Amino acid sequence: MSATESLATGYVGIAGFTVLIWDHIDTFTTEVTYIWLGEKSLRVNDSSDTKVL
Repeated sequence: MSATESLATGYVGIAGFTVLIWDHIDTFTTEVTYIWLGEKSLRVNDSSDTKVL
């Protein structure tokens, strides 16, 4: 692998990591609302509706 390819690979890795972190930041409040503060139950999705066990 040449130095140029190695540098390009590093840039792609940094870009991917940046997108991952941005996604976490962007969706954090929604996650808190629906996952952390949501109803604590075991849900089973049926084809017609959602059943709470």
